[in-house]
This record gives sequence, C-alpha cells and structure tokens, in this order.
Amino acid sequence: MADPAQDGGPSSLTWREPLDDWLVSVARRVHGAVPFRRALVGFETYGEGSEQTSDVVPDRRFCGYVLPRGGALTYWAPTD
Repeated sequence: MADPAQDGGPSSLTWREPLDDWLVSVARRVHGAVPFRRALVGFETYGEGSEQTSDVVPDRRFCGYVLPRGGALTYWAPTD
C-alpha cells in the first residue's frame, strides 16, 4: 500500500509547495499572454473546482486556486 504522505493529503504539502509555486509562476506568465478566469494548481487537480462556475475559493481545498483580482493574479494555496 502506498504511503499517503507521498501521494497526497496534508502531509504532502511540504513537497508540493515548491512545485505549486513554480506552477503559479507559469500561470502568471501565461496569463500575461492569454488571460484566463481561473487556474487550478497542484497534485491531481482534475475534478476539484474544474466544474465550478463562480470565483469563490473554498476554505478547504486540495489544489491551489489562481484567480484575477483587481488587475493582478492572486494565489490561494492548498489547505489539504
């Protein structure tokens, strides 16, 4: 059985954070050329928030959210 700390969950935030930060930097560069309304950043983002139509960021989230706010992109890091 795989160790959940290696695959995901709150304890994986340690190894995910530098990767997520890099992905956010990519999102910022892409947004400069091709504006978007929302990006999901992180480990297996498919499903979480992908069908969401509002710009509300959930209090608990497995992936990070990158949304335009006031002319700049704002990043909400994953909590779980």
